[in-house]
Amino acid sequence: MRPGVAVPCVQLIQSFQNVNIDEDEARQVMRPHIVRLRRKIEPNPQHPIYILSVRGVGYRLSAEGGSGDEE
Repeated sequence: MRPGVAVPCVQLIQSFQNVNIDEDEARQVMRPHIVRLRRKIEPNPQHPIYILSVRGVGYRLSAEGGSGDEE
């Protein structure tokens, strides 16, 4: 994952597991992992600045740690 580039949930899952999964399933699998990761690294997980949601796409890492499209 490169900062600033949105990555679909399916691509995130397939990068570490070789499975066929649809987008809805991928979102359900990724959401709890993203929530836990945000709890560990975000100053305020309810208003993330590092791991940002991109509606209809997936997630992206913030290049600057600034605000963006949040869930």
